[in-house]
Amino acid sequence: MIVIVRLLKTRSFIKNFLLAVSFLFVNNVFGQATLTSDSADYQPGSTATLTGTGFQPGETVTLQVLHATETIDTSGADDHLPWDVIADSTGGFVTTWHVCEDDCKGKLLRASAIGQSSSLEAETFFTDATVTTSGSGSWSSTTNNAP
Repeated sequence: MIVIVRLLKTRSFIKNFLLAVSFLFVNNVFGQATLTSDSADYQPGSTATLTGTGFQPGETVTLQVLHATETIDTSGADDHLPWDVIADSTGGFVTTWHVCEDDCKGKLLRASAIGQSSSLEAETFFTDATVTTSGSGSWSSTTNNAP
């Protein structure tokens, strides 16, 4: 009986040890996933370029941009739908997102990327700027159509 208990404990230990080594191997080989944007602030209607690294080569990565508070105004829901990209041979990708012009103005946004086979996750934050002008007085403009 003691031999069986020791054998089971040894098998359990070996199984757990191999699982831990596998996890460390995968983590070291593929590292940490990252997601960056080409700007910290975008004008409404512009294009944000998102760059991901550290995913598994050839894996499908699902991206989505939401308000940092996780809320969505349903009038701009199409701008917040997830989309997929395929990581290249180094585990990287470059993709773009149309910066929404309605519910995003002046908001903090969070772009997230999730590797579908590795479950690696990365995120980045940026804002959708609001242009505000103020002034007083009068303004006039003249167009000169001279040849």
